[in-house]
Amino acid sequence: MKSHELVLVSTLEPMEEGTVFMANSWPLHLTVVSIFCVTCELEKLLGDLGEVIKKSSSIELTLADKDMFGPKKDIPILHIEKNEKLQRLHDSIVKMLLEKYKASFKNLNYTGEGYKPHVTVKRENDLKTGDTVAVNSITLIDRYPNGNYKARKIIQNFPLGK
Repeated sequence: MKSHELVLVSTLEPMEEGTVFMANSWPLHLTVVSIFCVTCELEKLLGDLGEVIKKSSSIELTLADKDMFGPKKDIPILHIEKNEKLQRLHDSIVKMLLEKYKASFKNLNYTGEGYKPHVTVKRENDLKTGDTVAVNSITLIDRYPNGNYKARKIIQNFPLGK
C-alpha cells in the first residue's frame, strides 16, 4: 500500500479532476480538512470520502474579518463566520479518517475544535468581508503527485448531497 499526503478543500473556482498546478499557484479555495497522511488503497479512500461528503448538503458561508496566517504572518486570509454545518462536515470527515485510516494530521491544532475555516486571498479584488460563498463540492488534492513536491494534483471532486 502507498502512503499519501492529501488535503481536502472547496475550490471557489472550477477545477477539473486531473488538473496539476504548482504549489505556489493554488486556486482560490477554502480548506475543509488540512494536510493529512494515510497509507491505503486510494480507491477505498475515495469511496469512503464520497459516502461521508454526500451526507452534507450545499453550505453557504459568509466571509468575516481579515487576518494574516503562516509562520511569517505574510499570507492574507479572510476568516469564515462560524458555521455549524461546515464544522459538522469537517468533524465527520476527520472522524472517518482517524477511525478507518489512522490518519495523521500535519497541523493537528487546526483540526476538530481547532479548525479555523478561512479563504486565502490571492488578489485584493478576489473577495471581501461580507461576501458569501457556496460550498457545493469538496476536492481531494494530492500534495506530491508522482513524488513532485512542487506540484499539486486534483484527484477527485465530491459533490455535496442535495
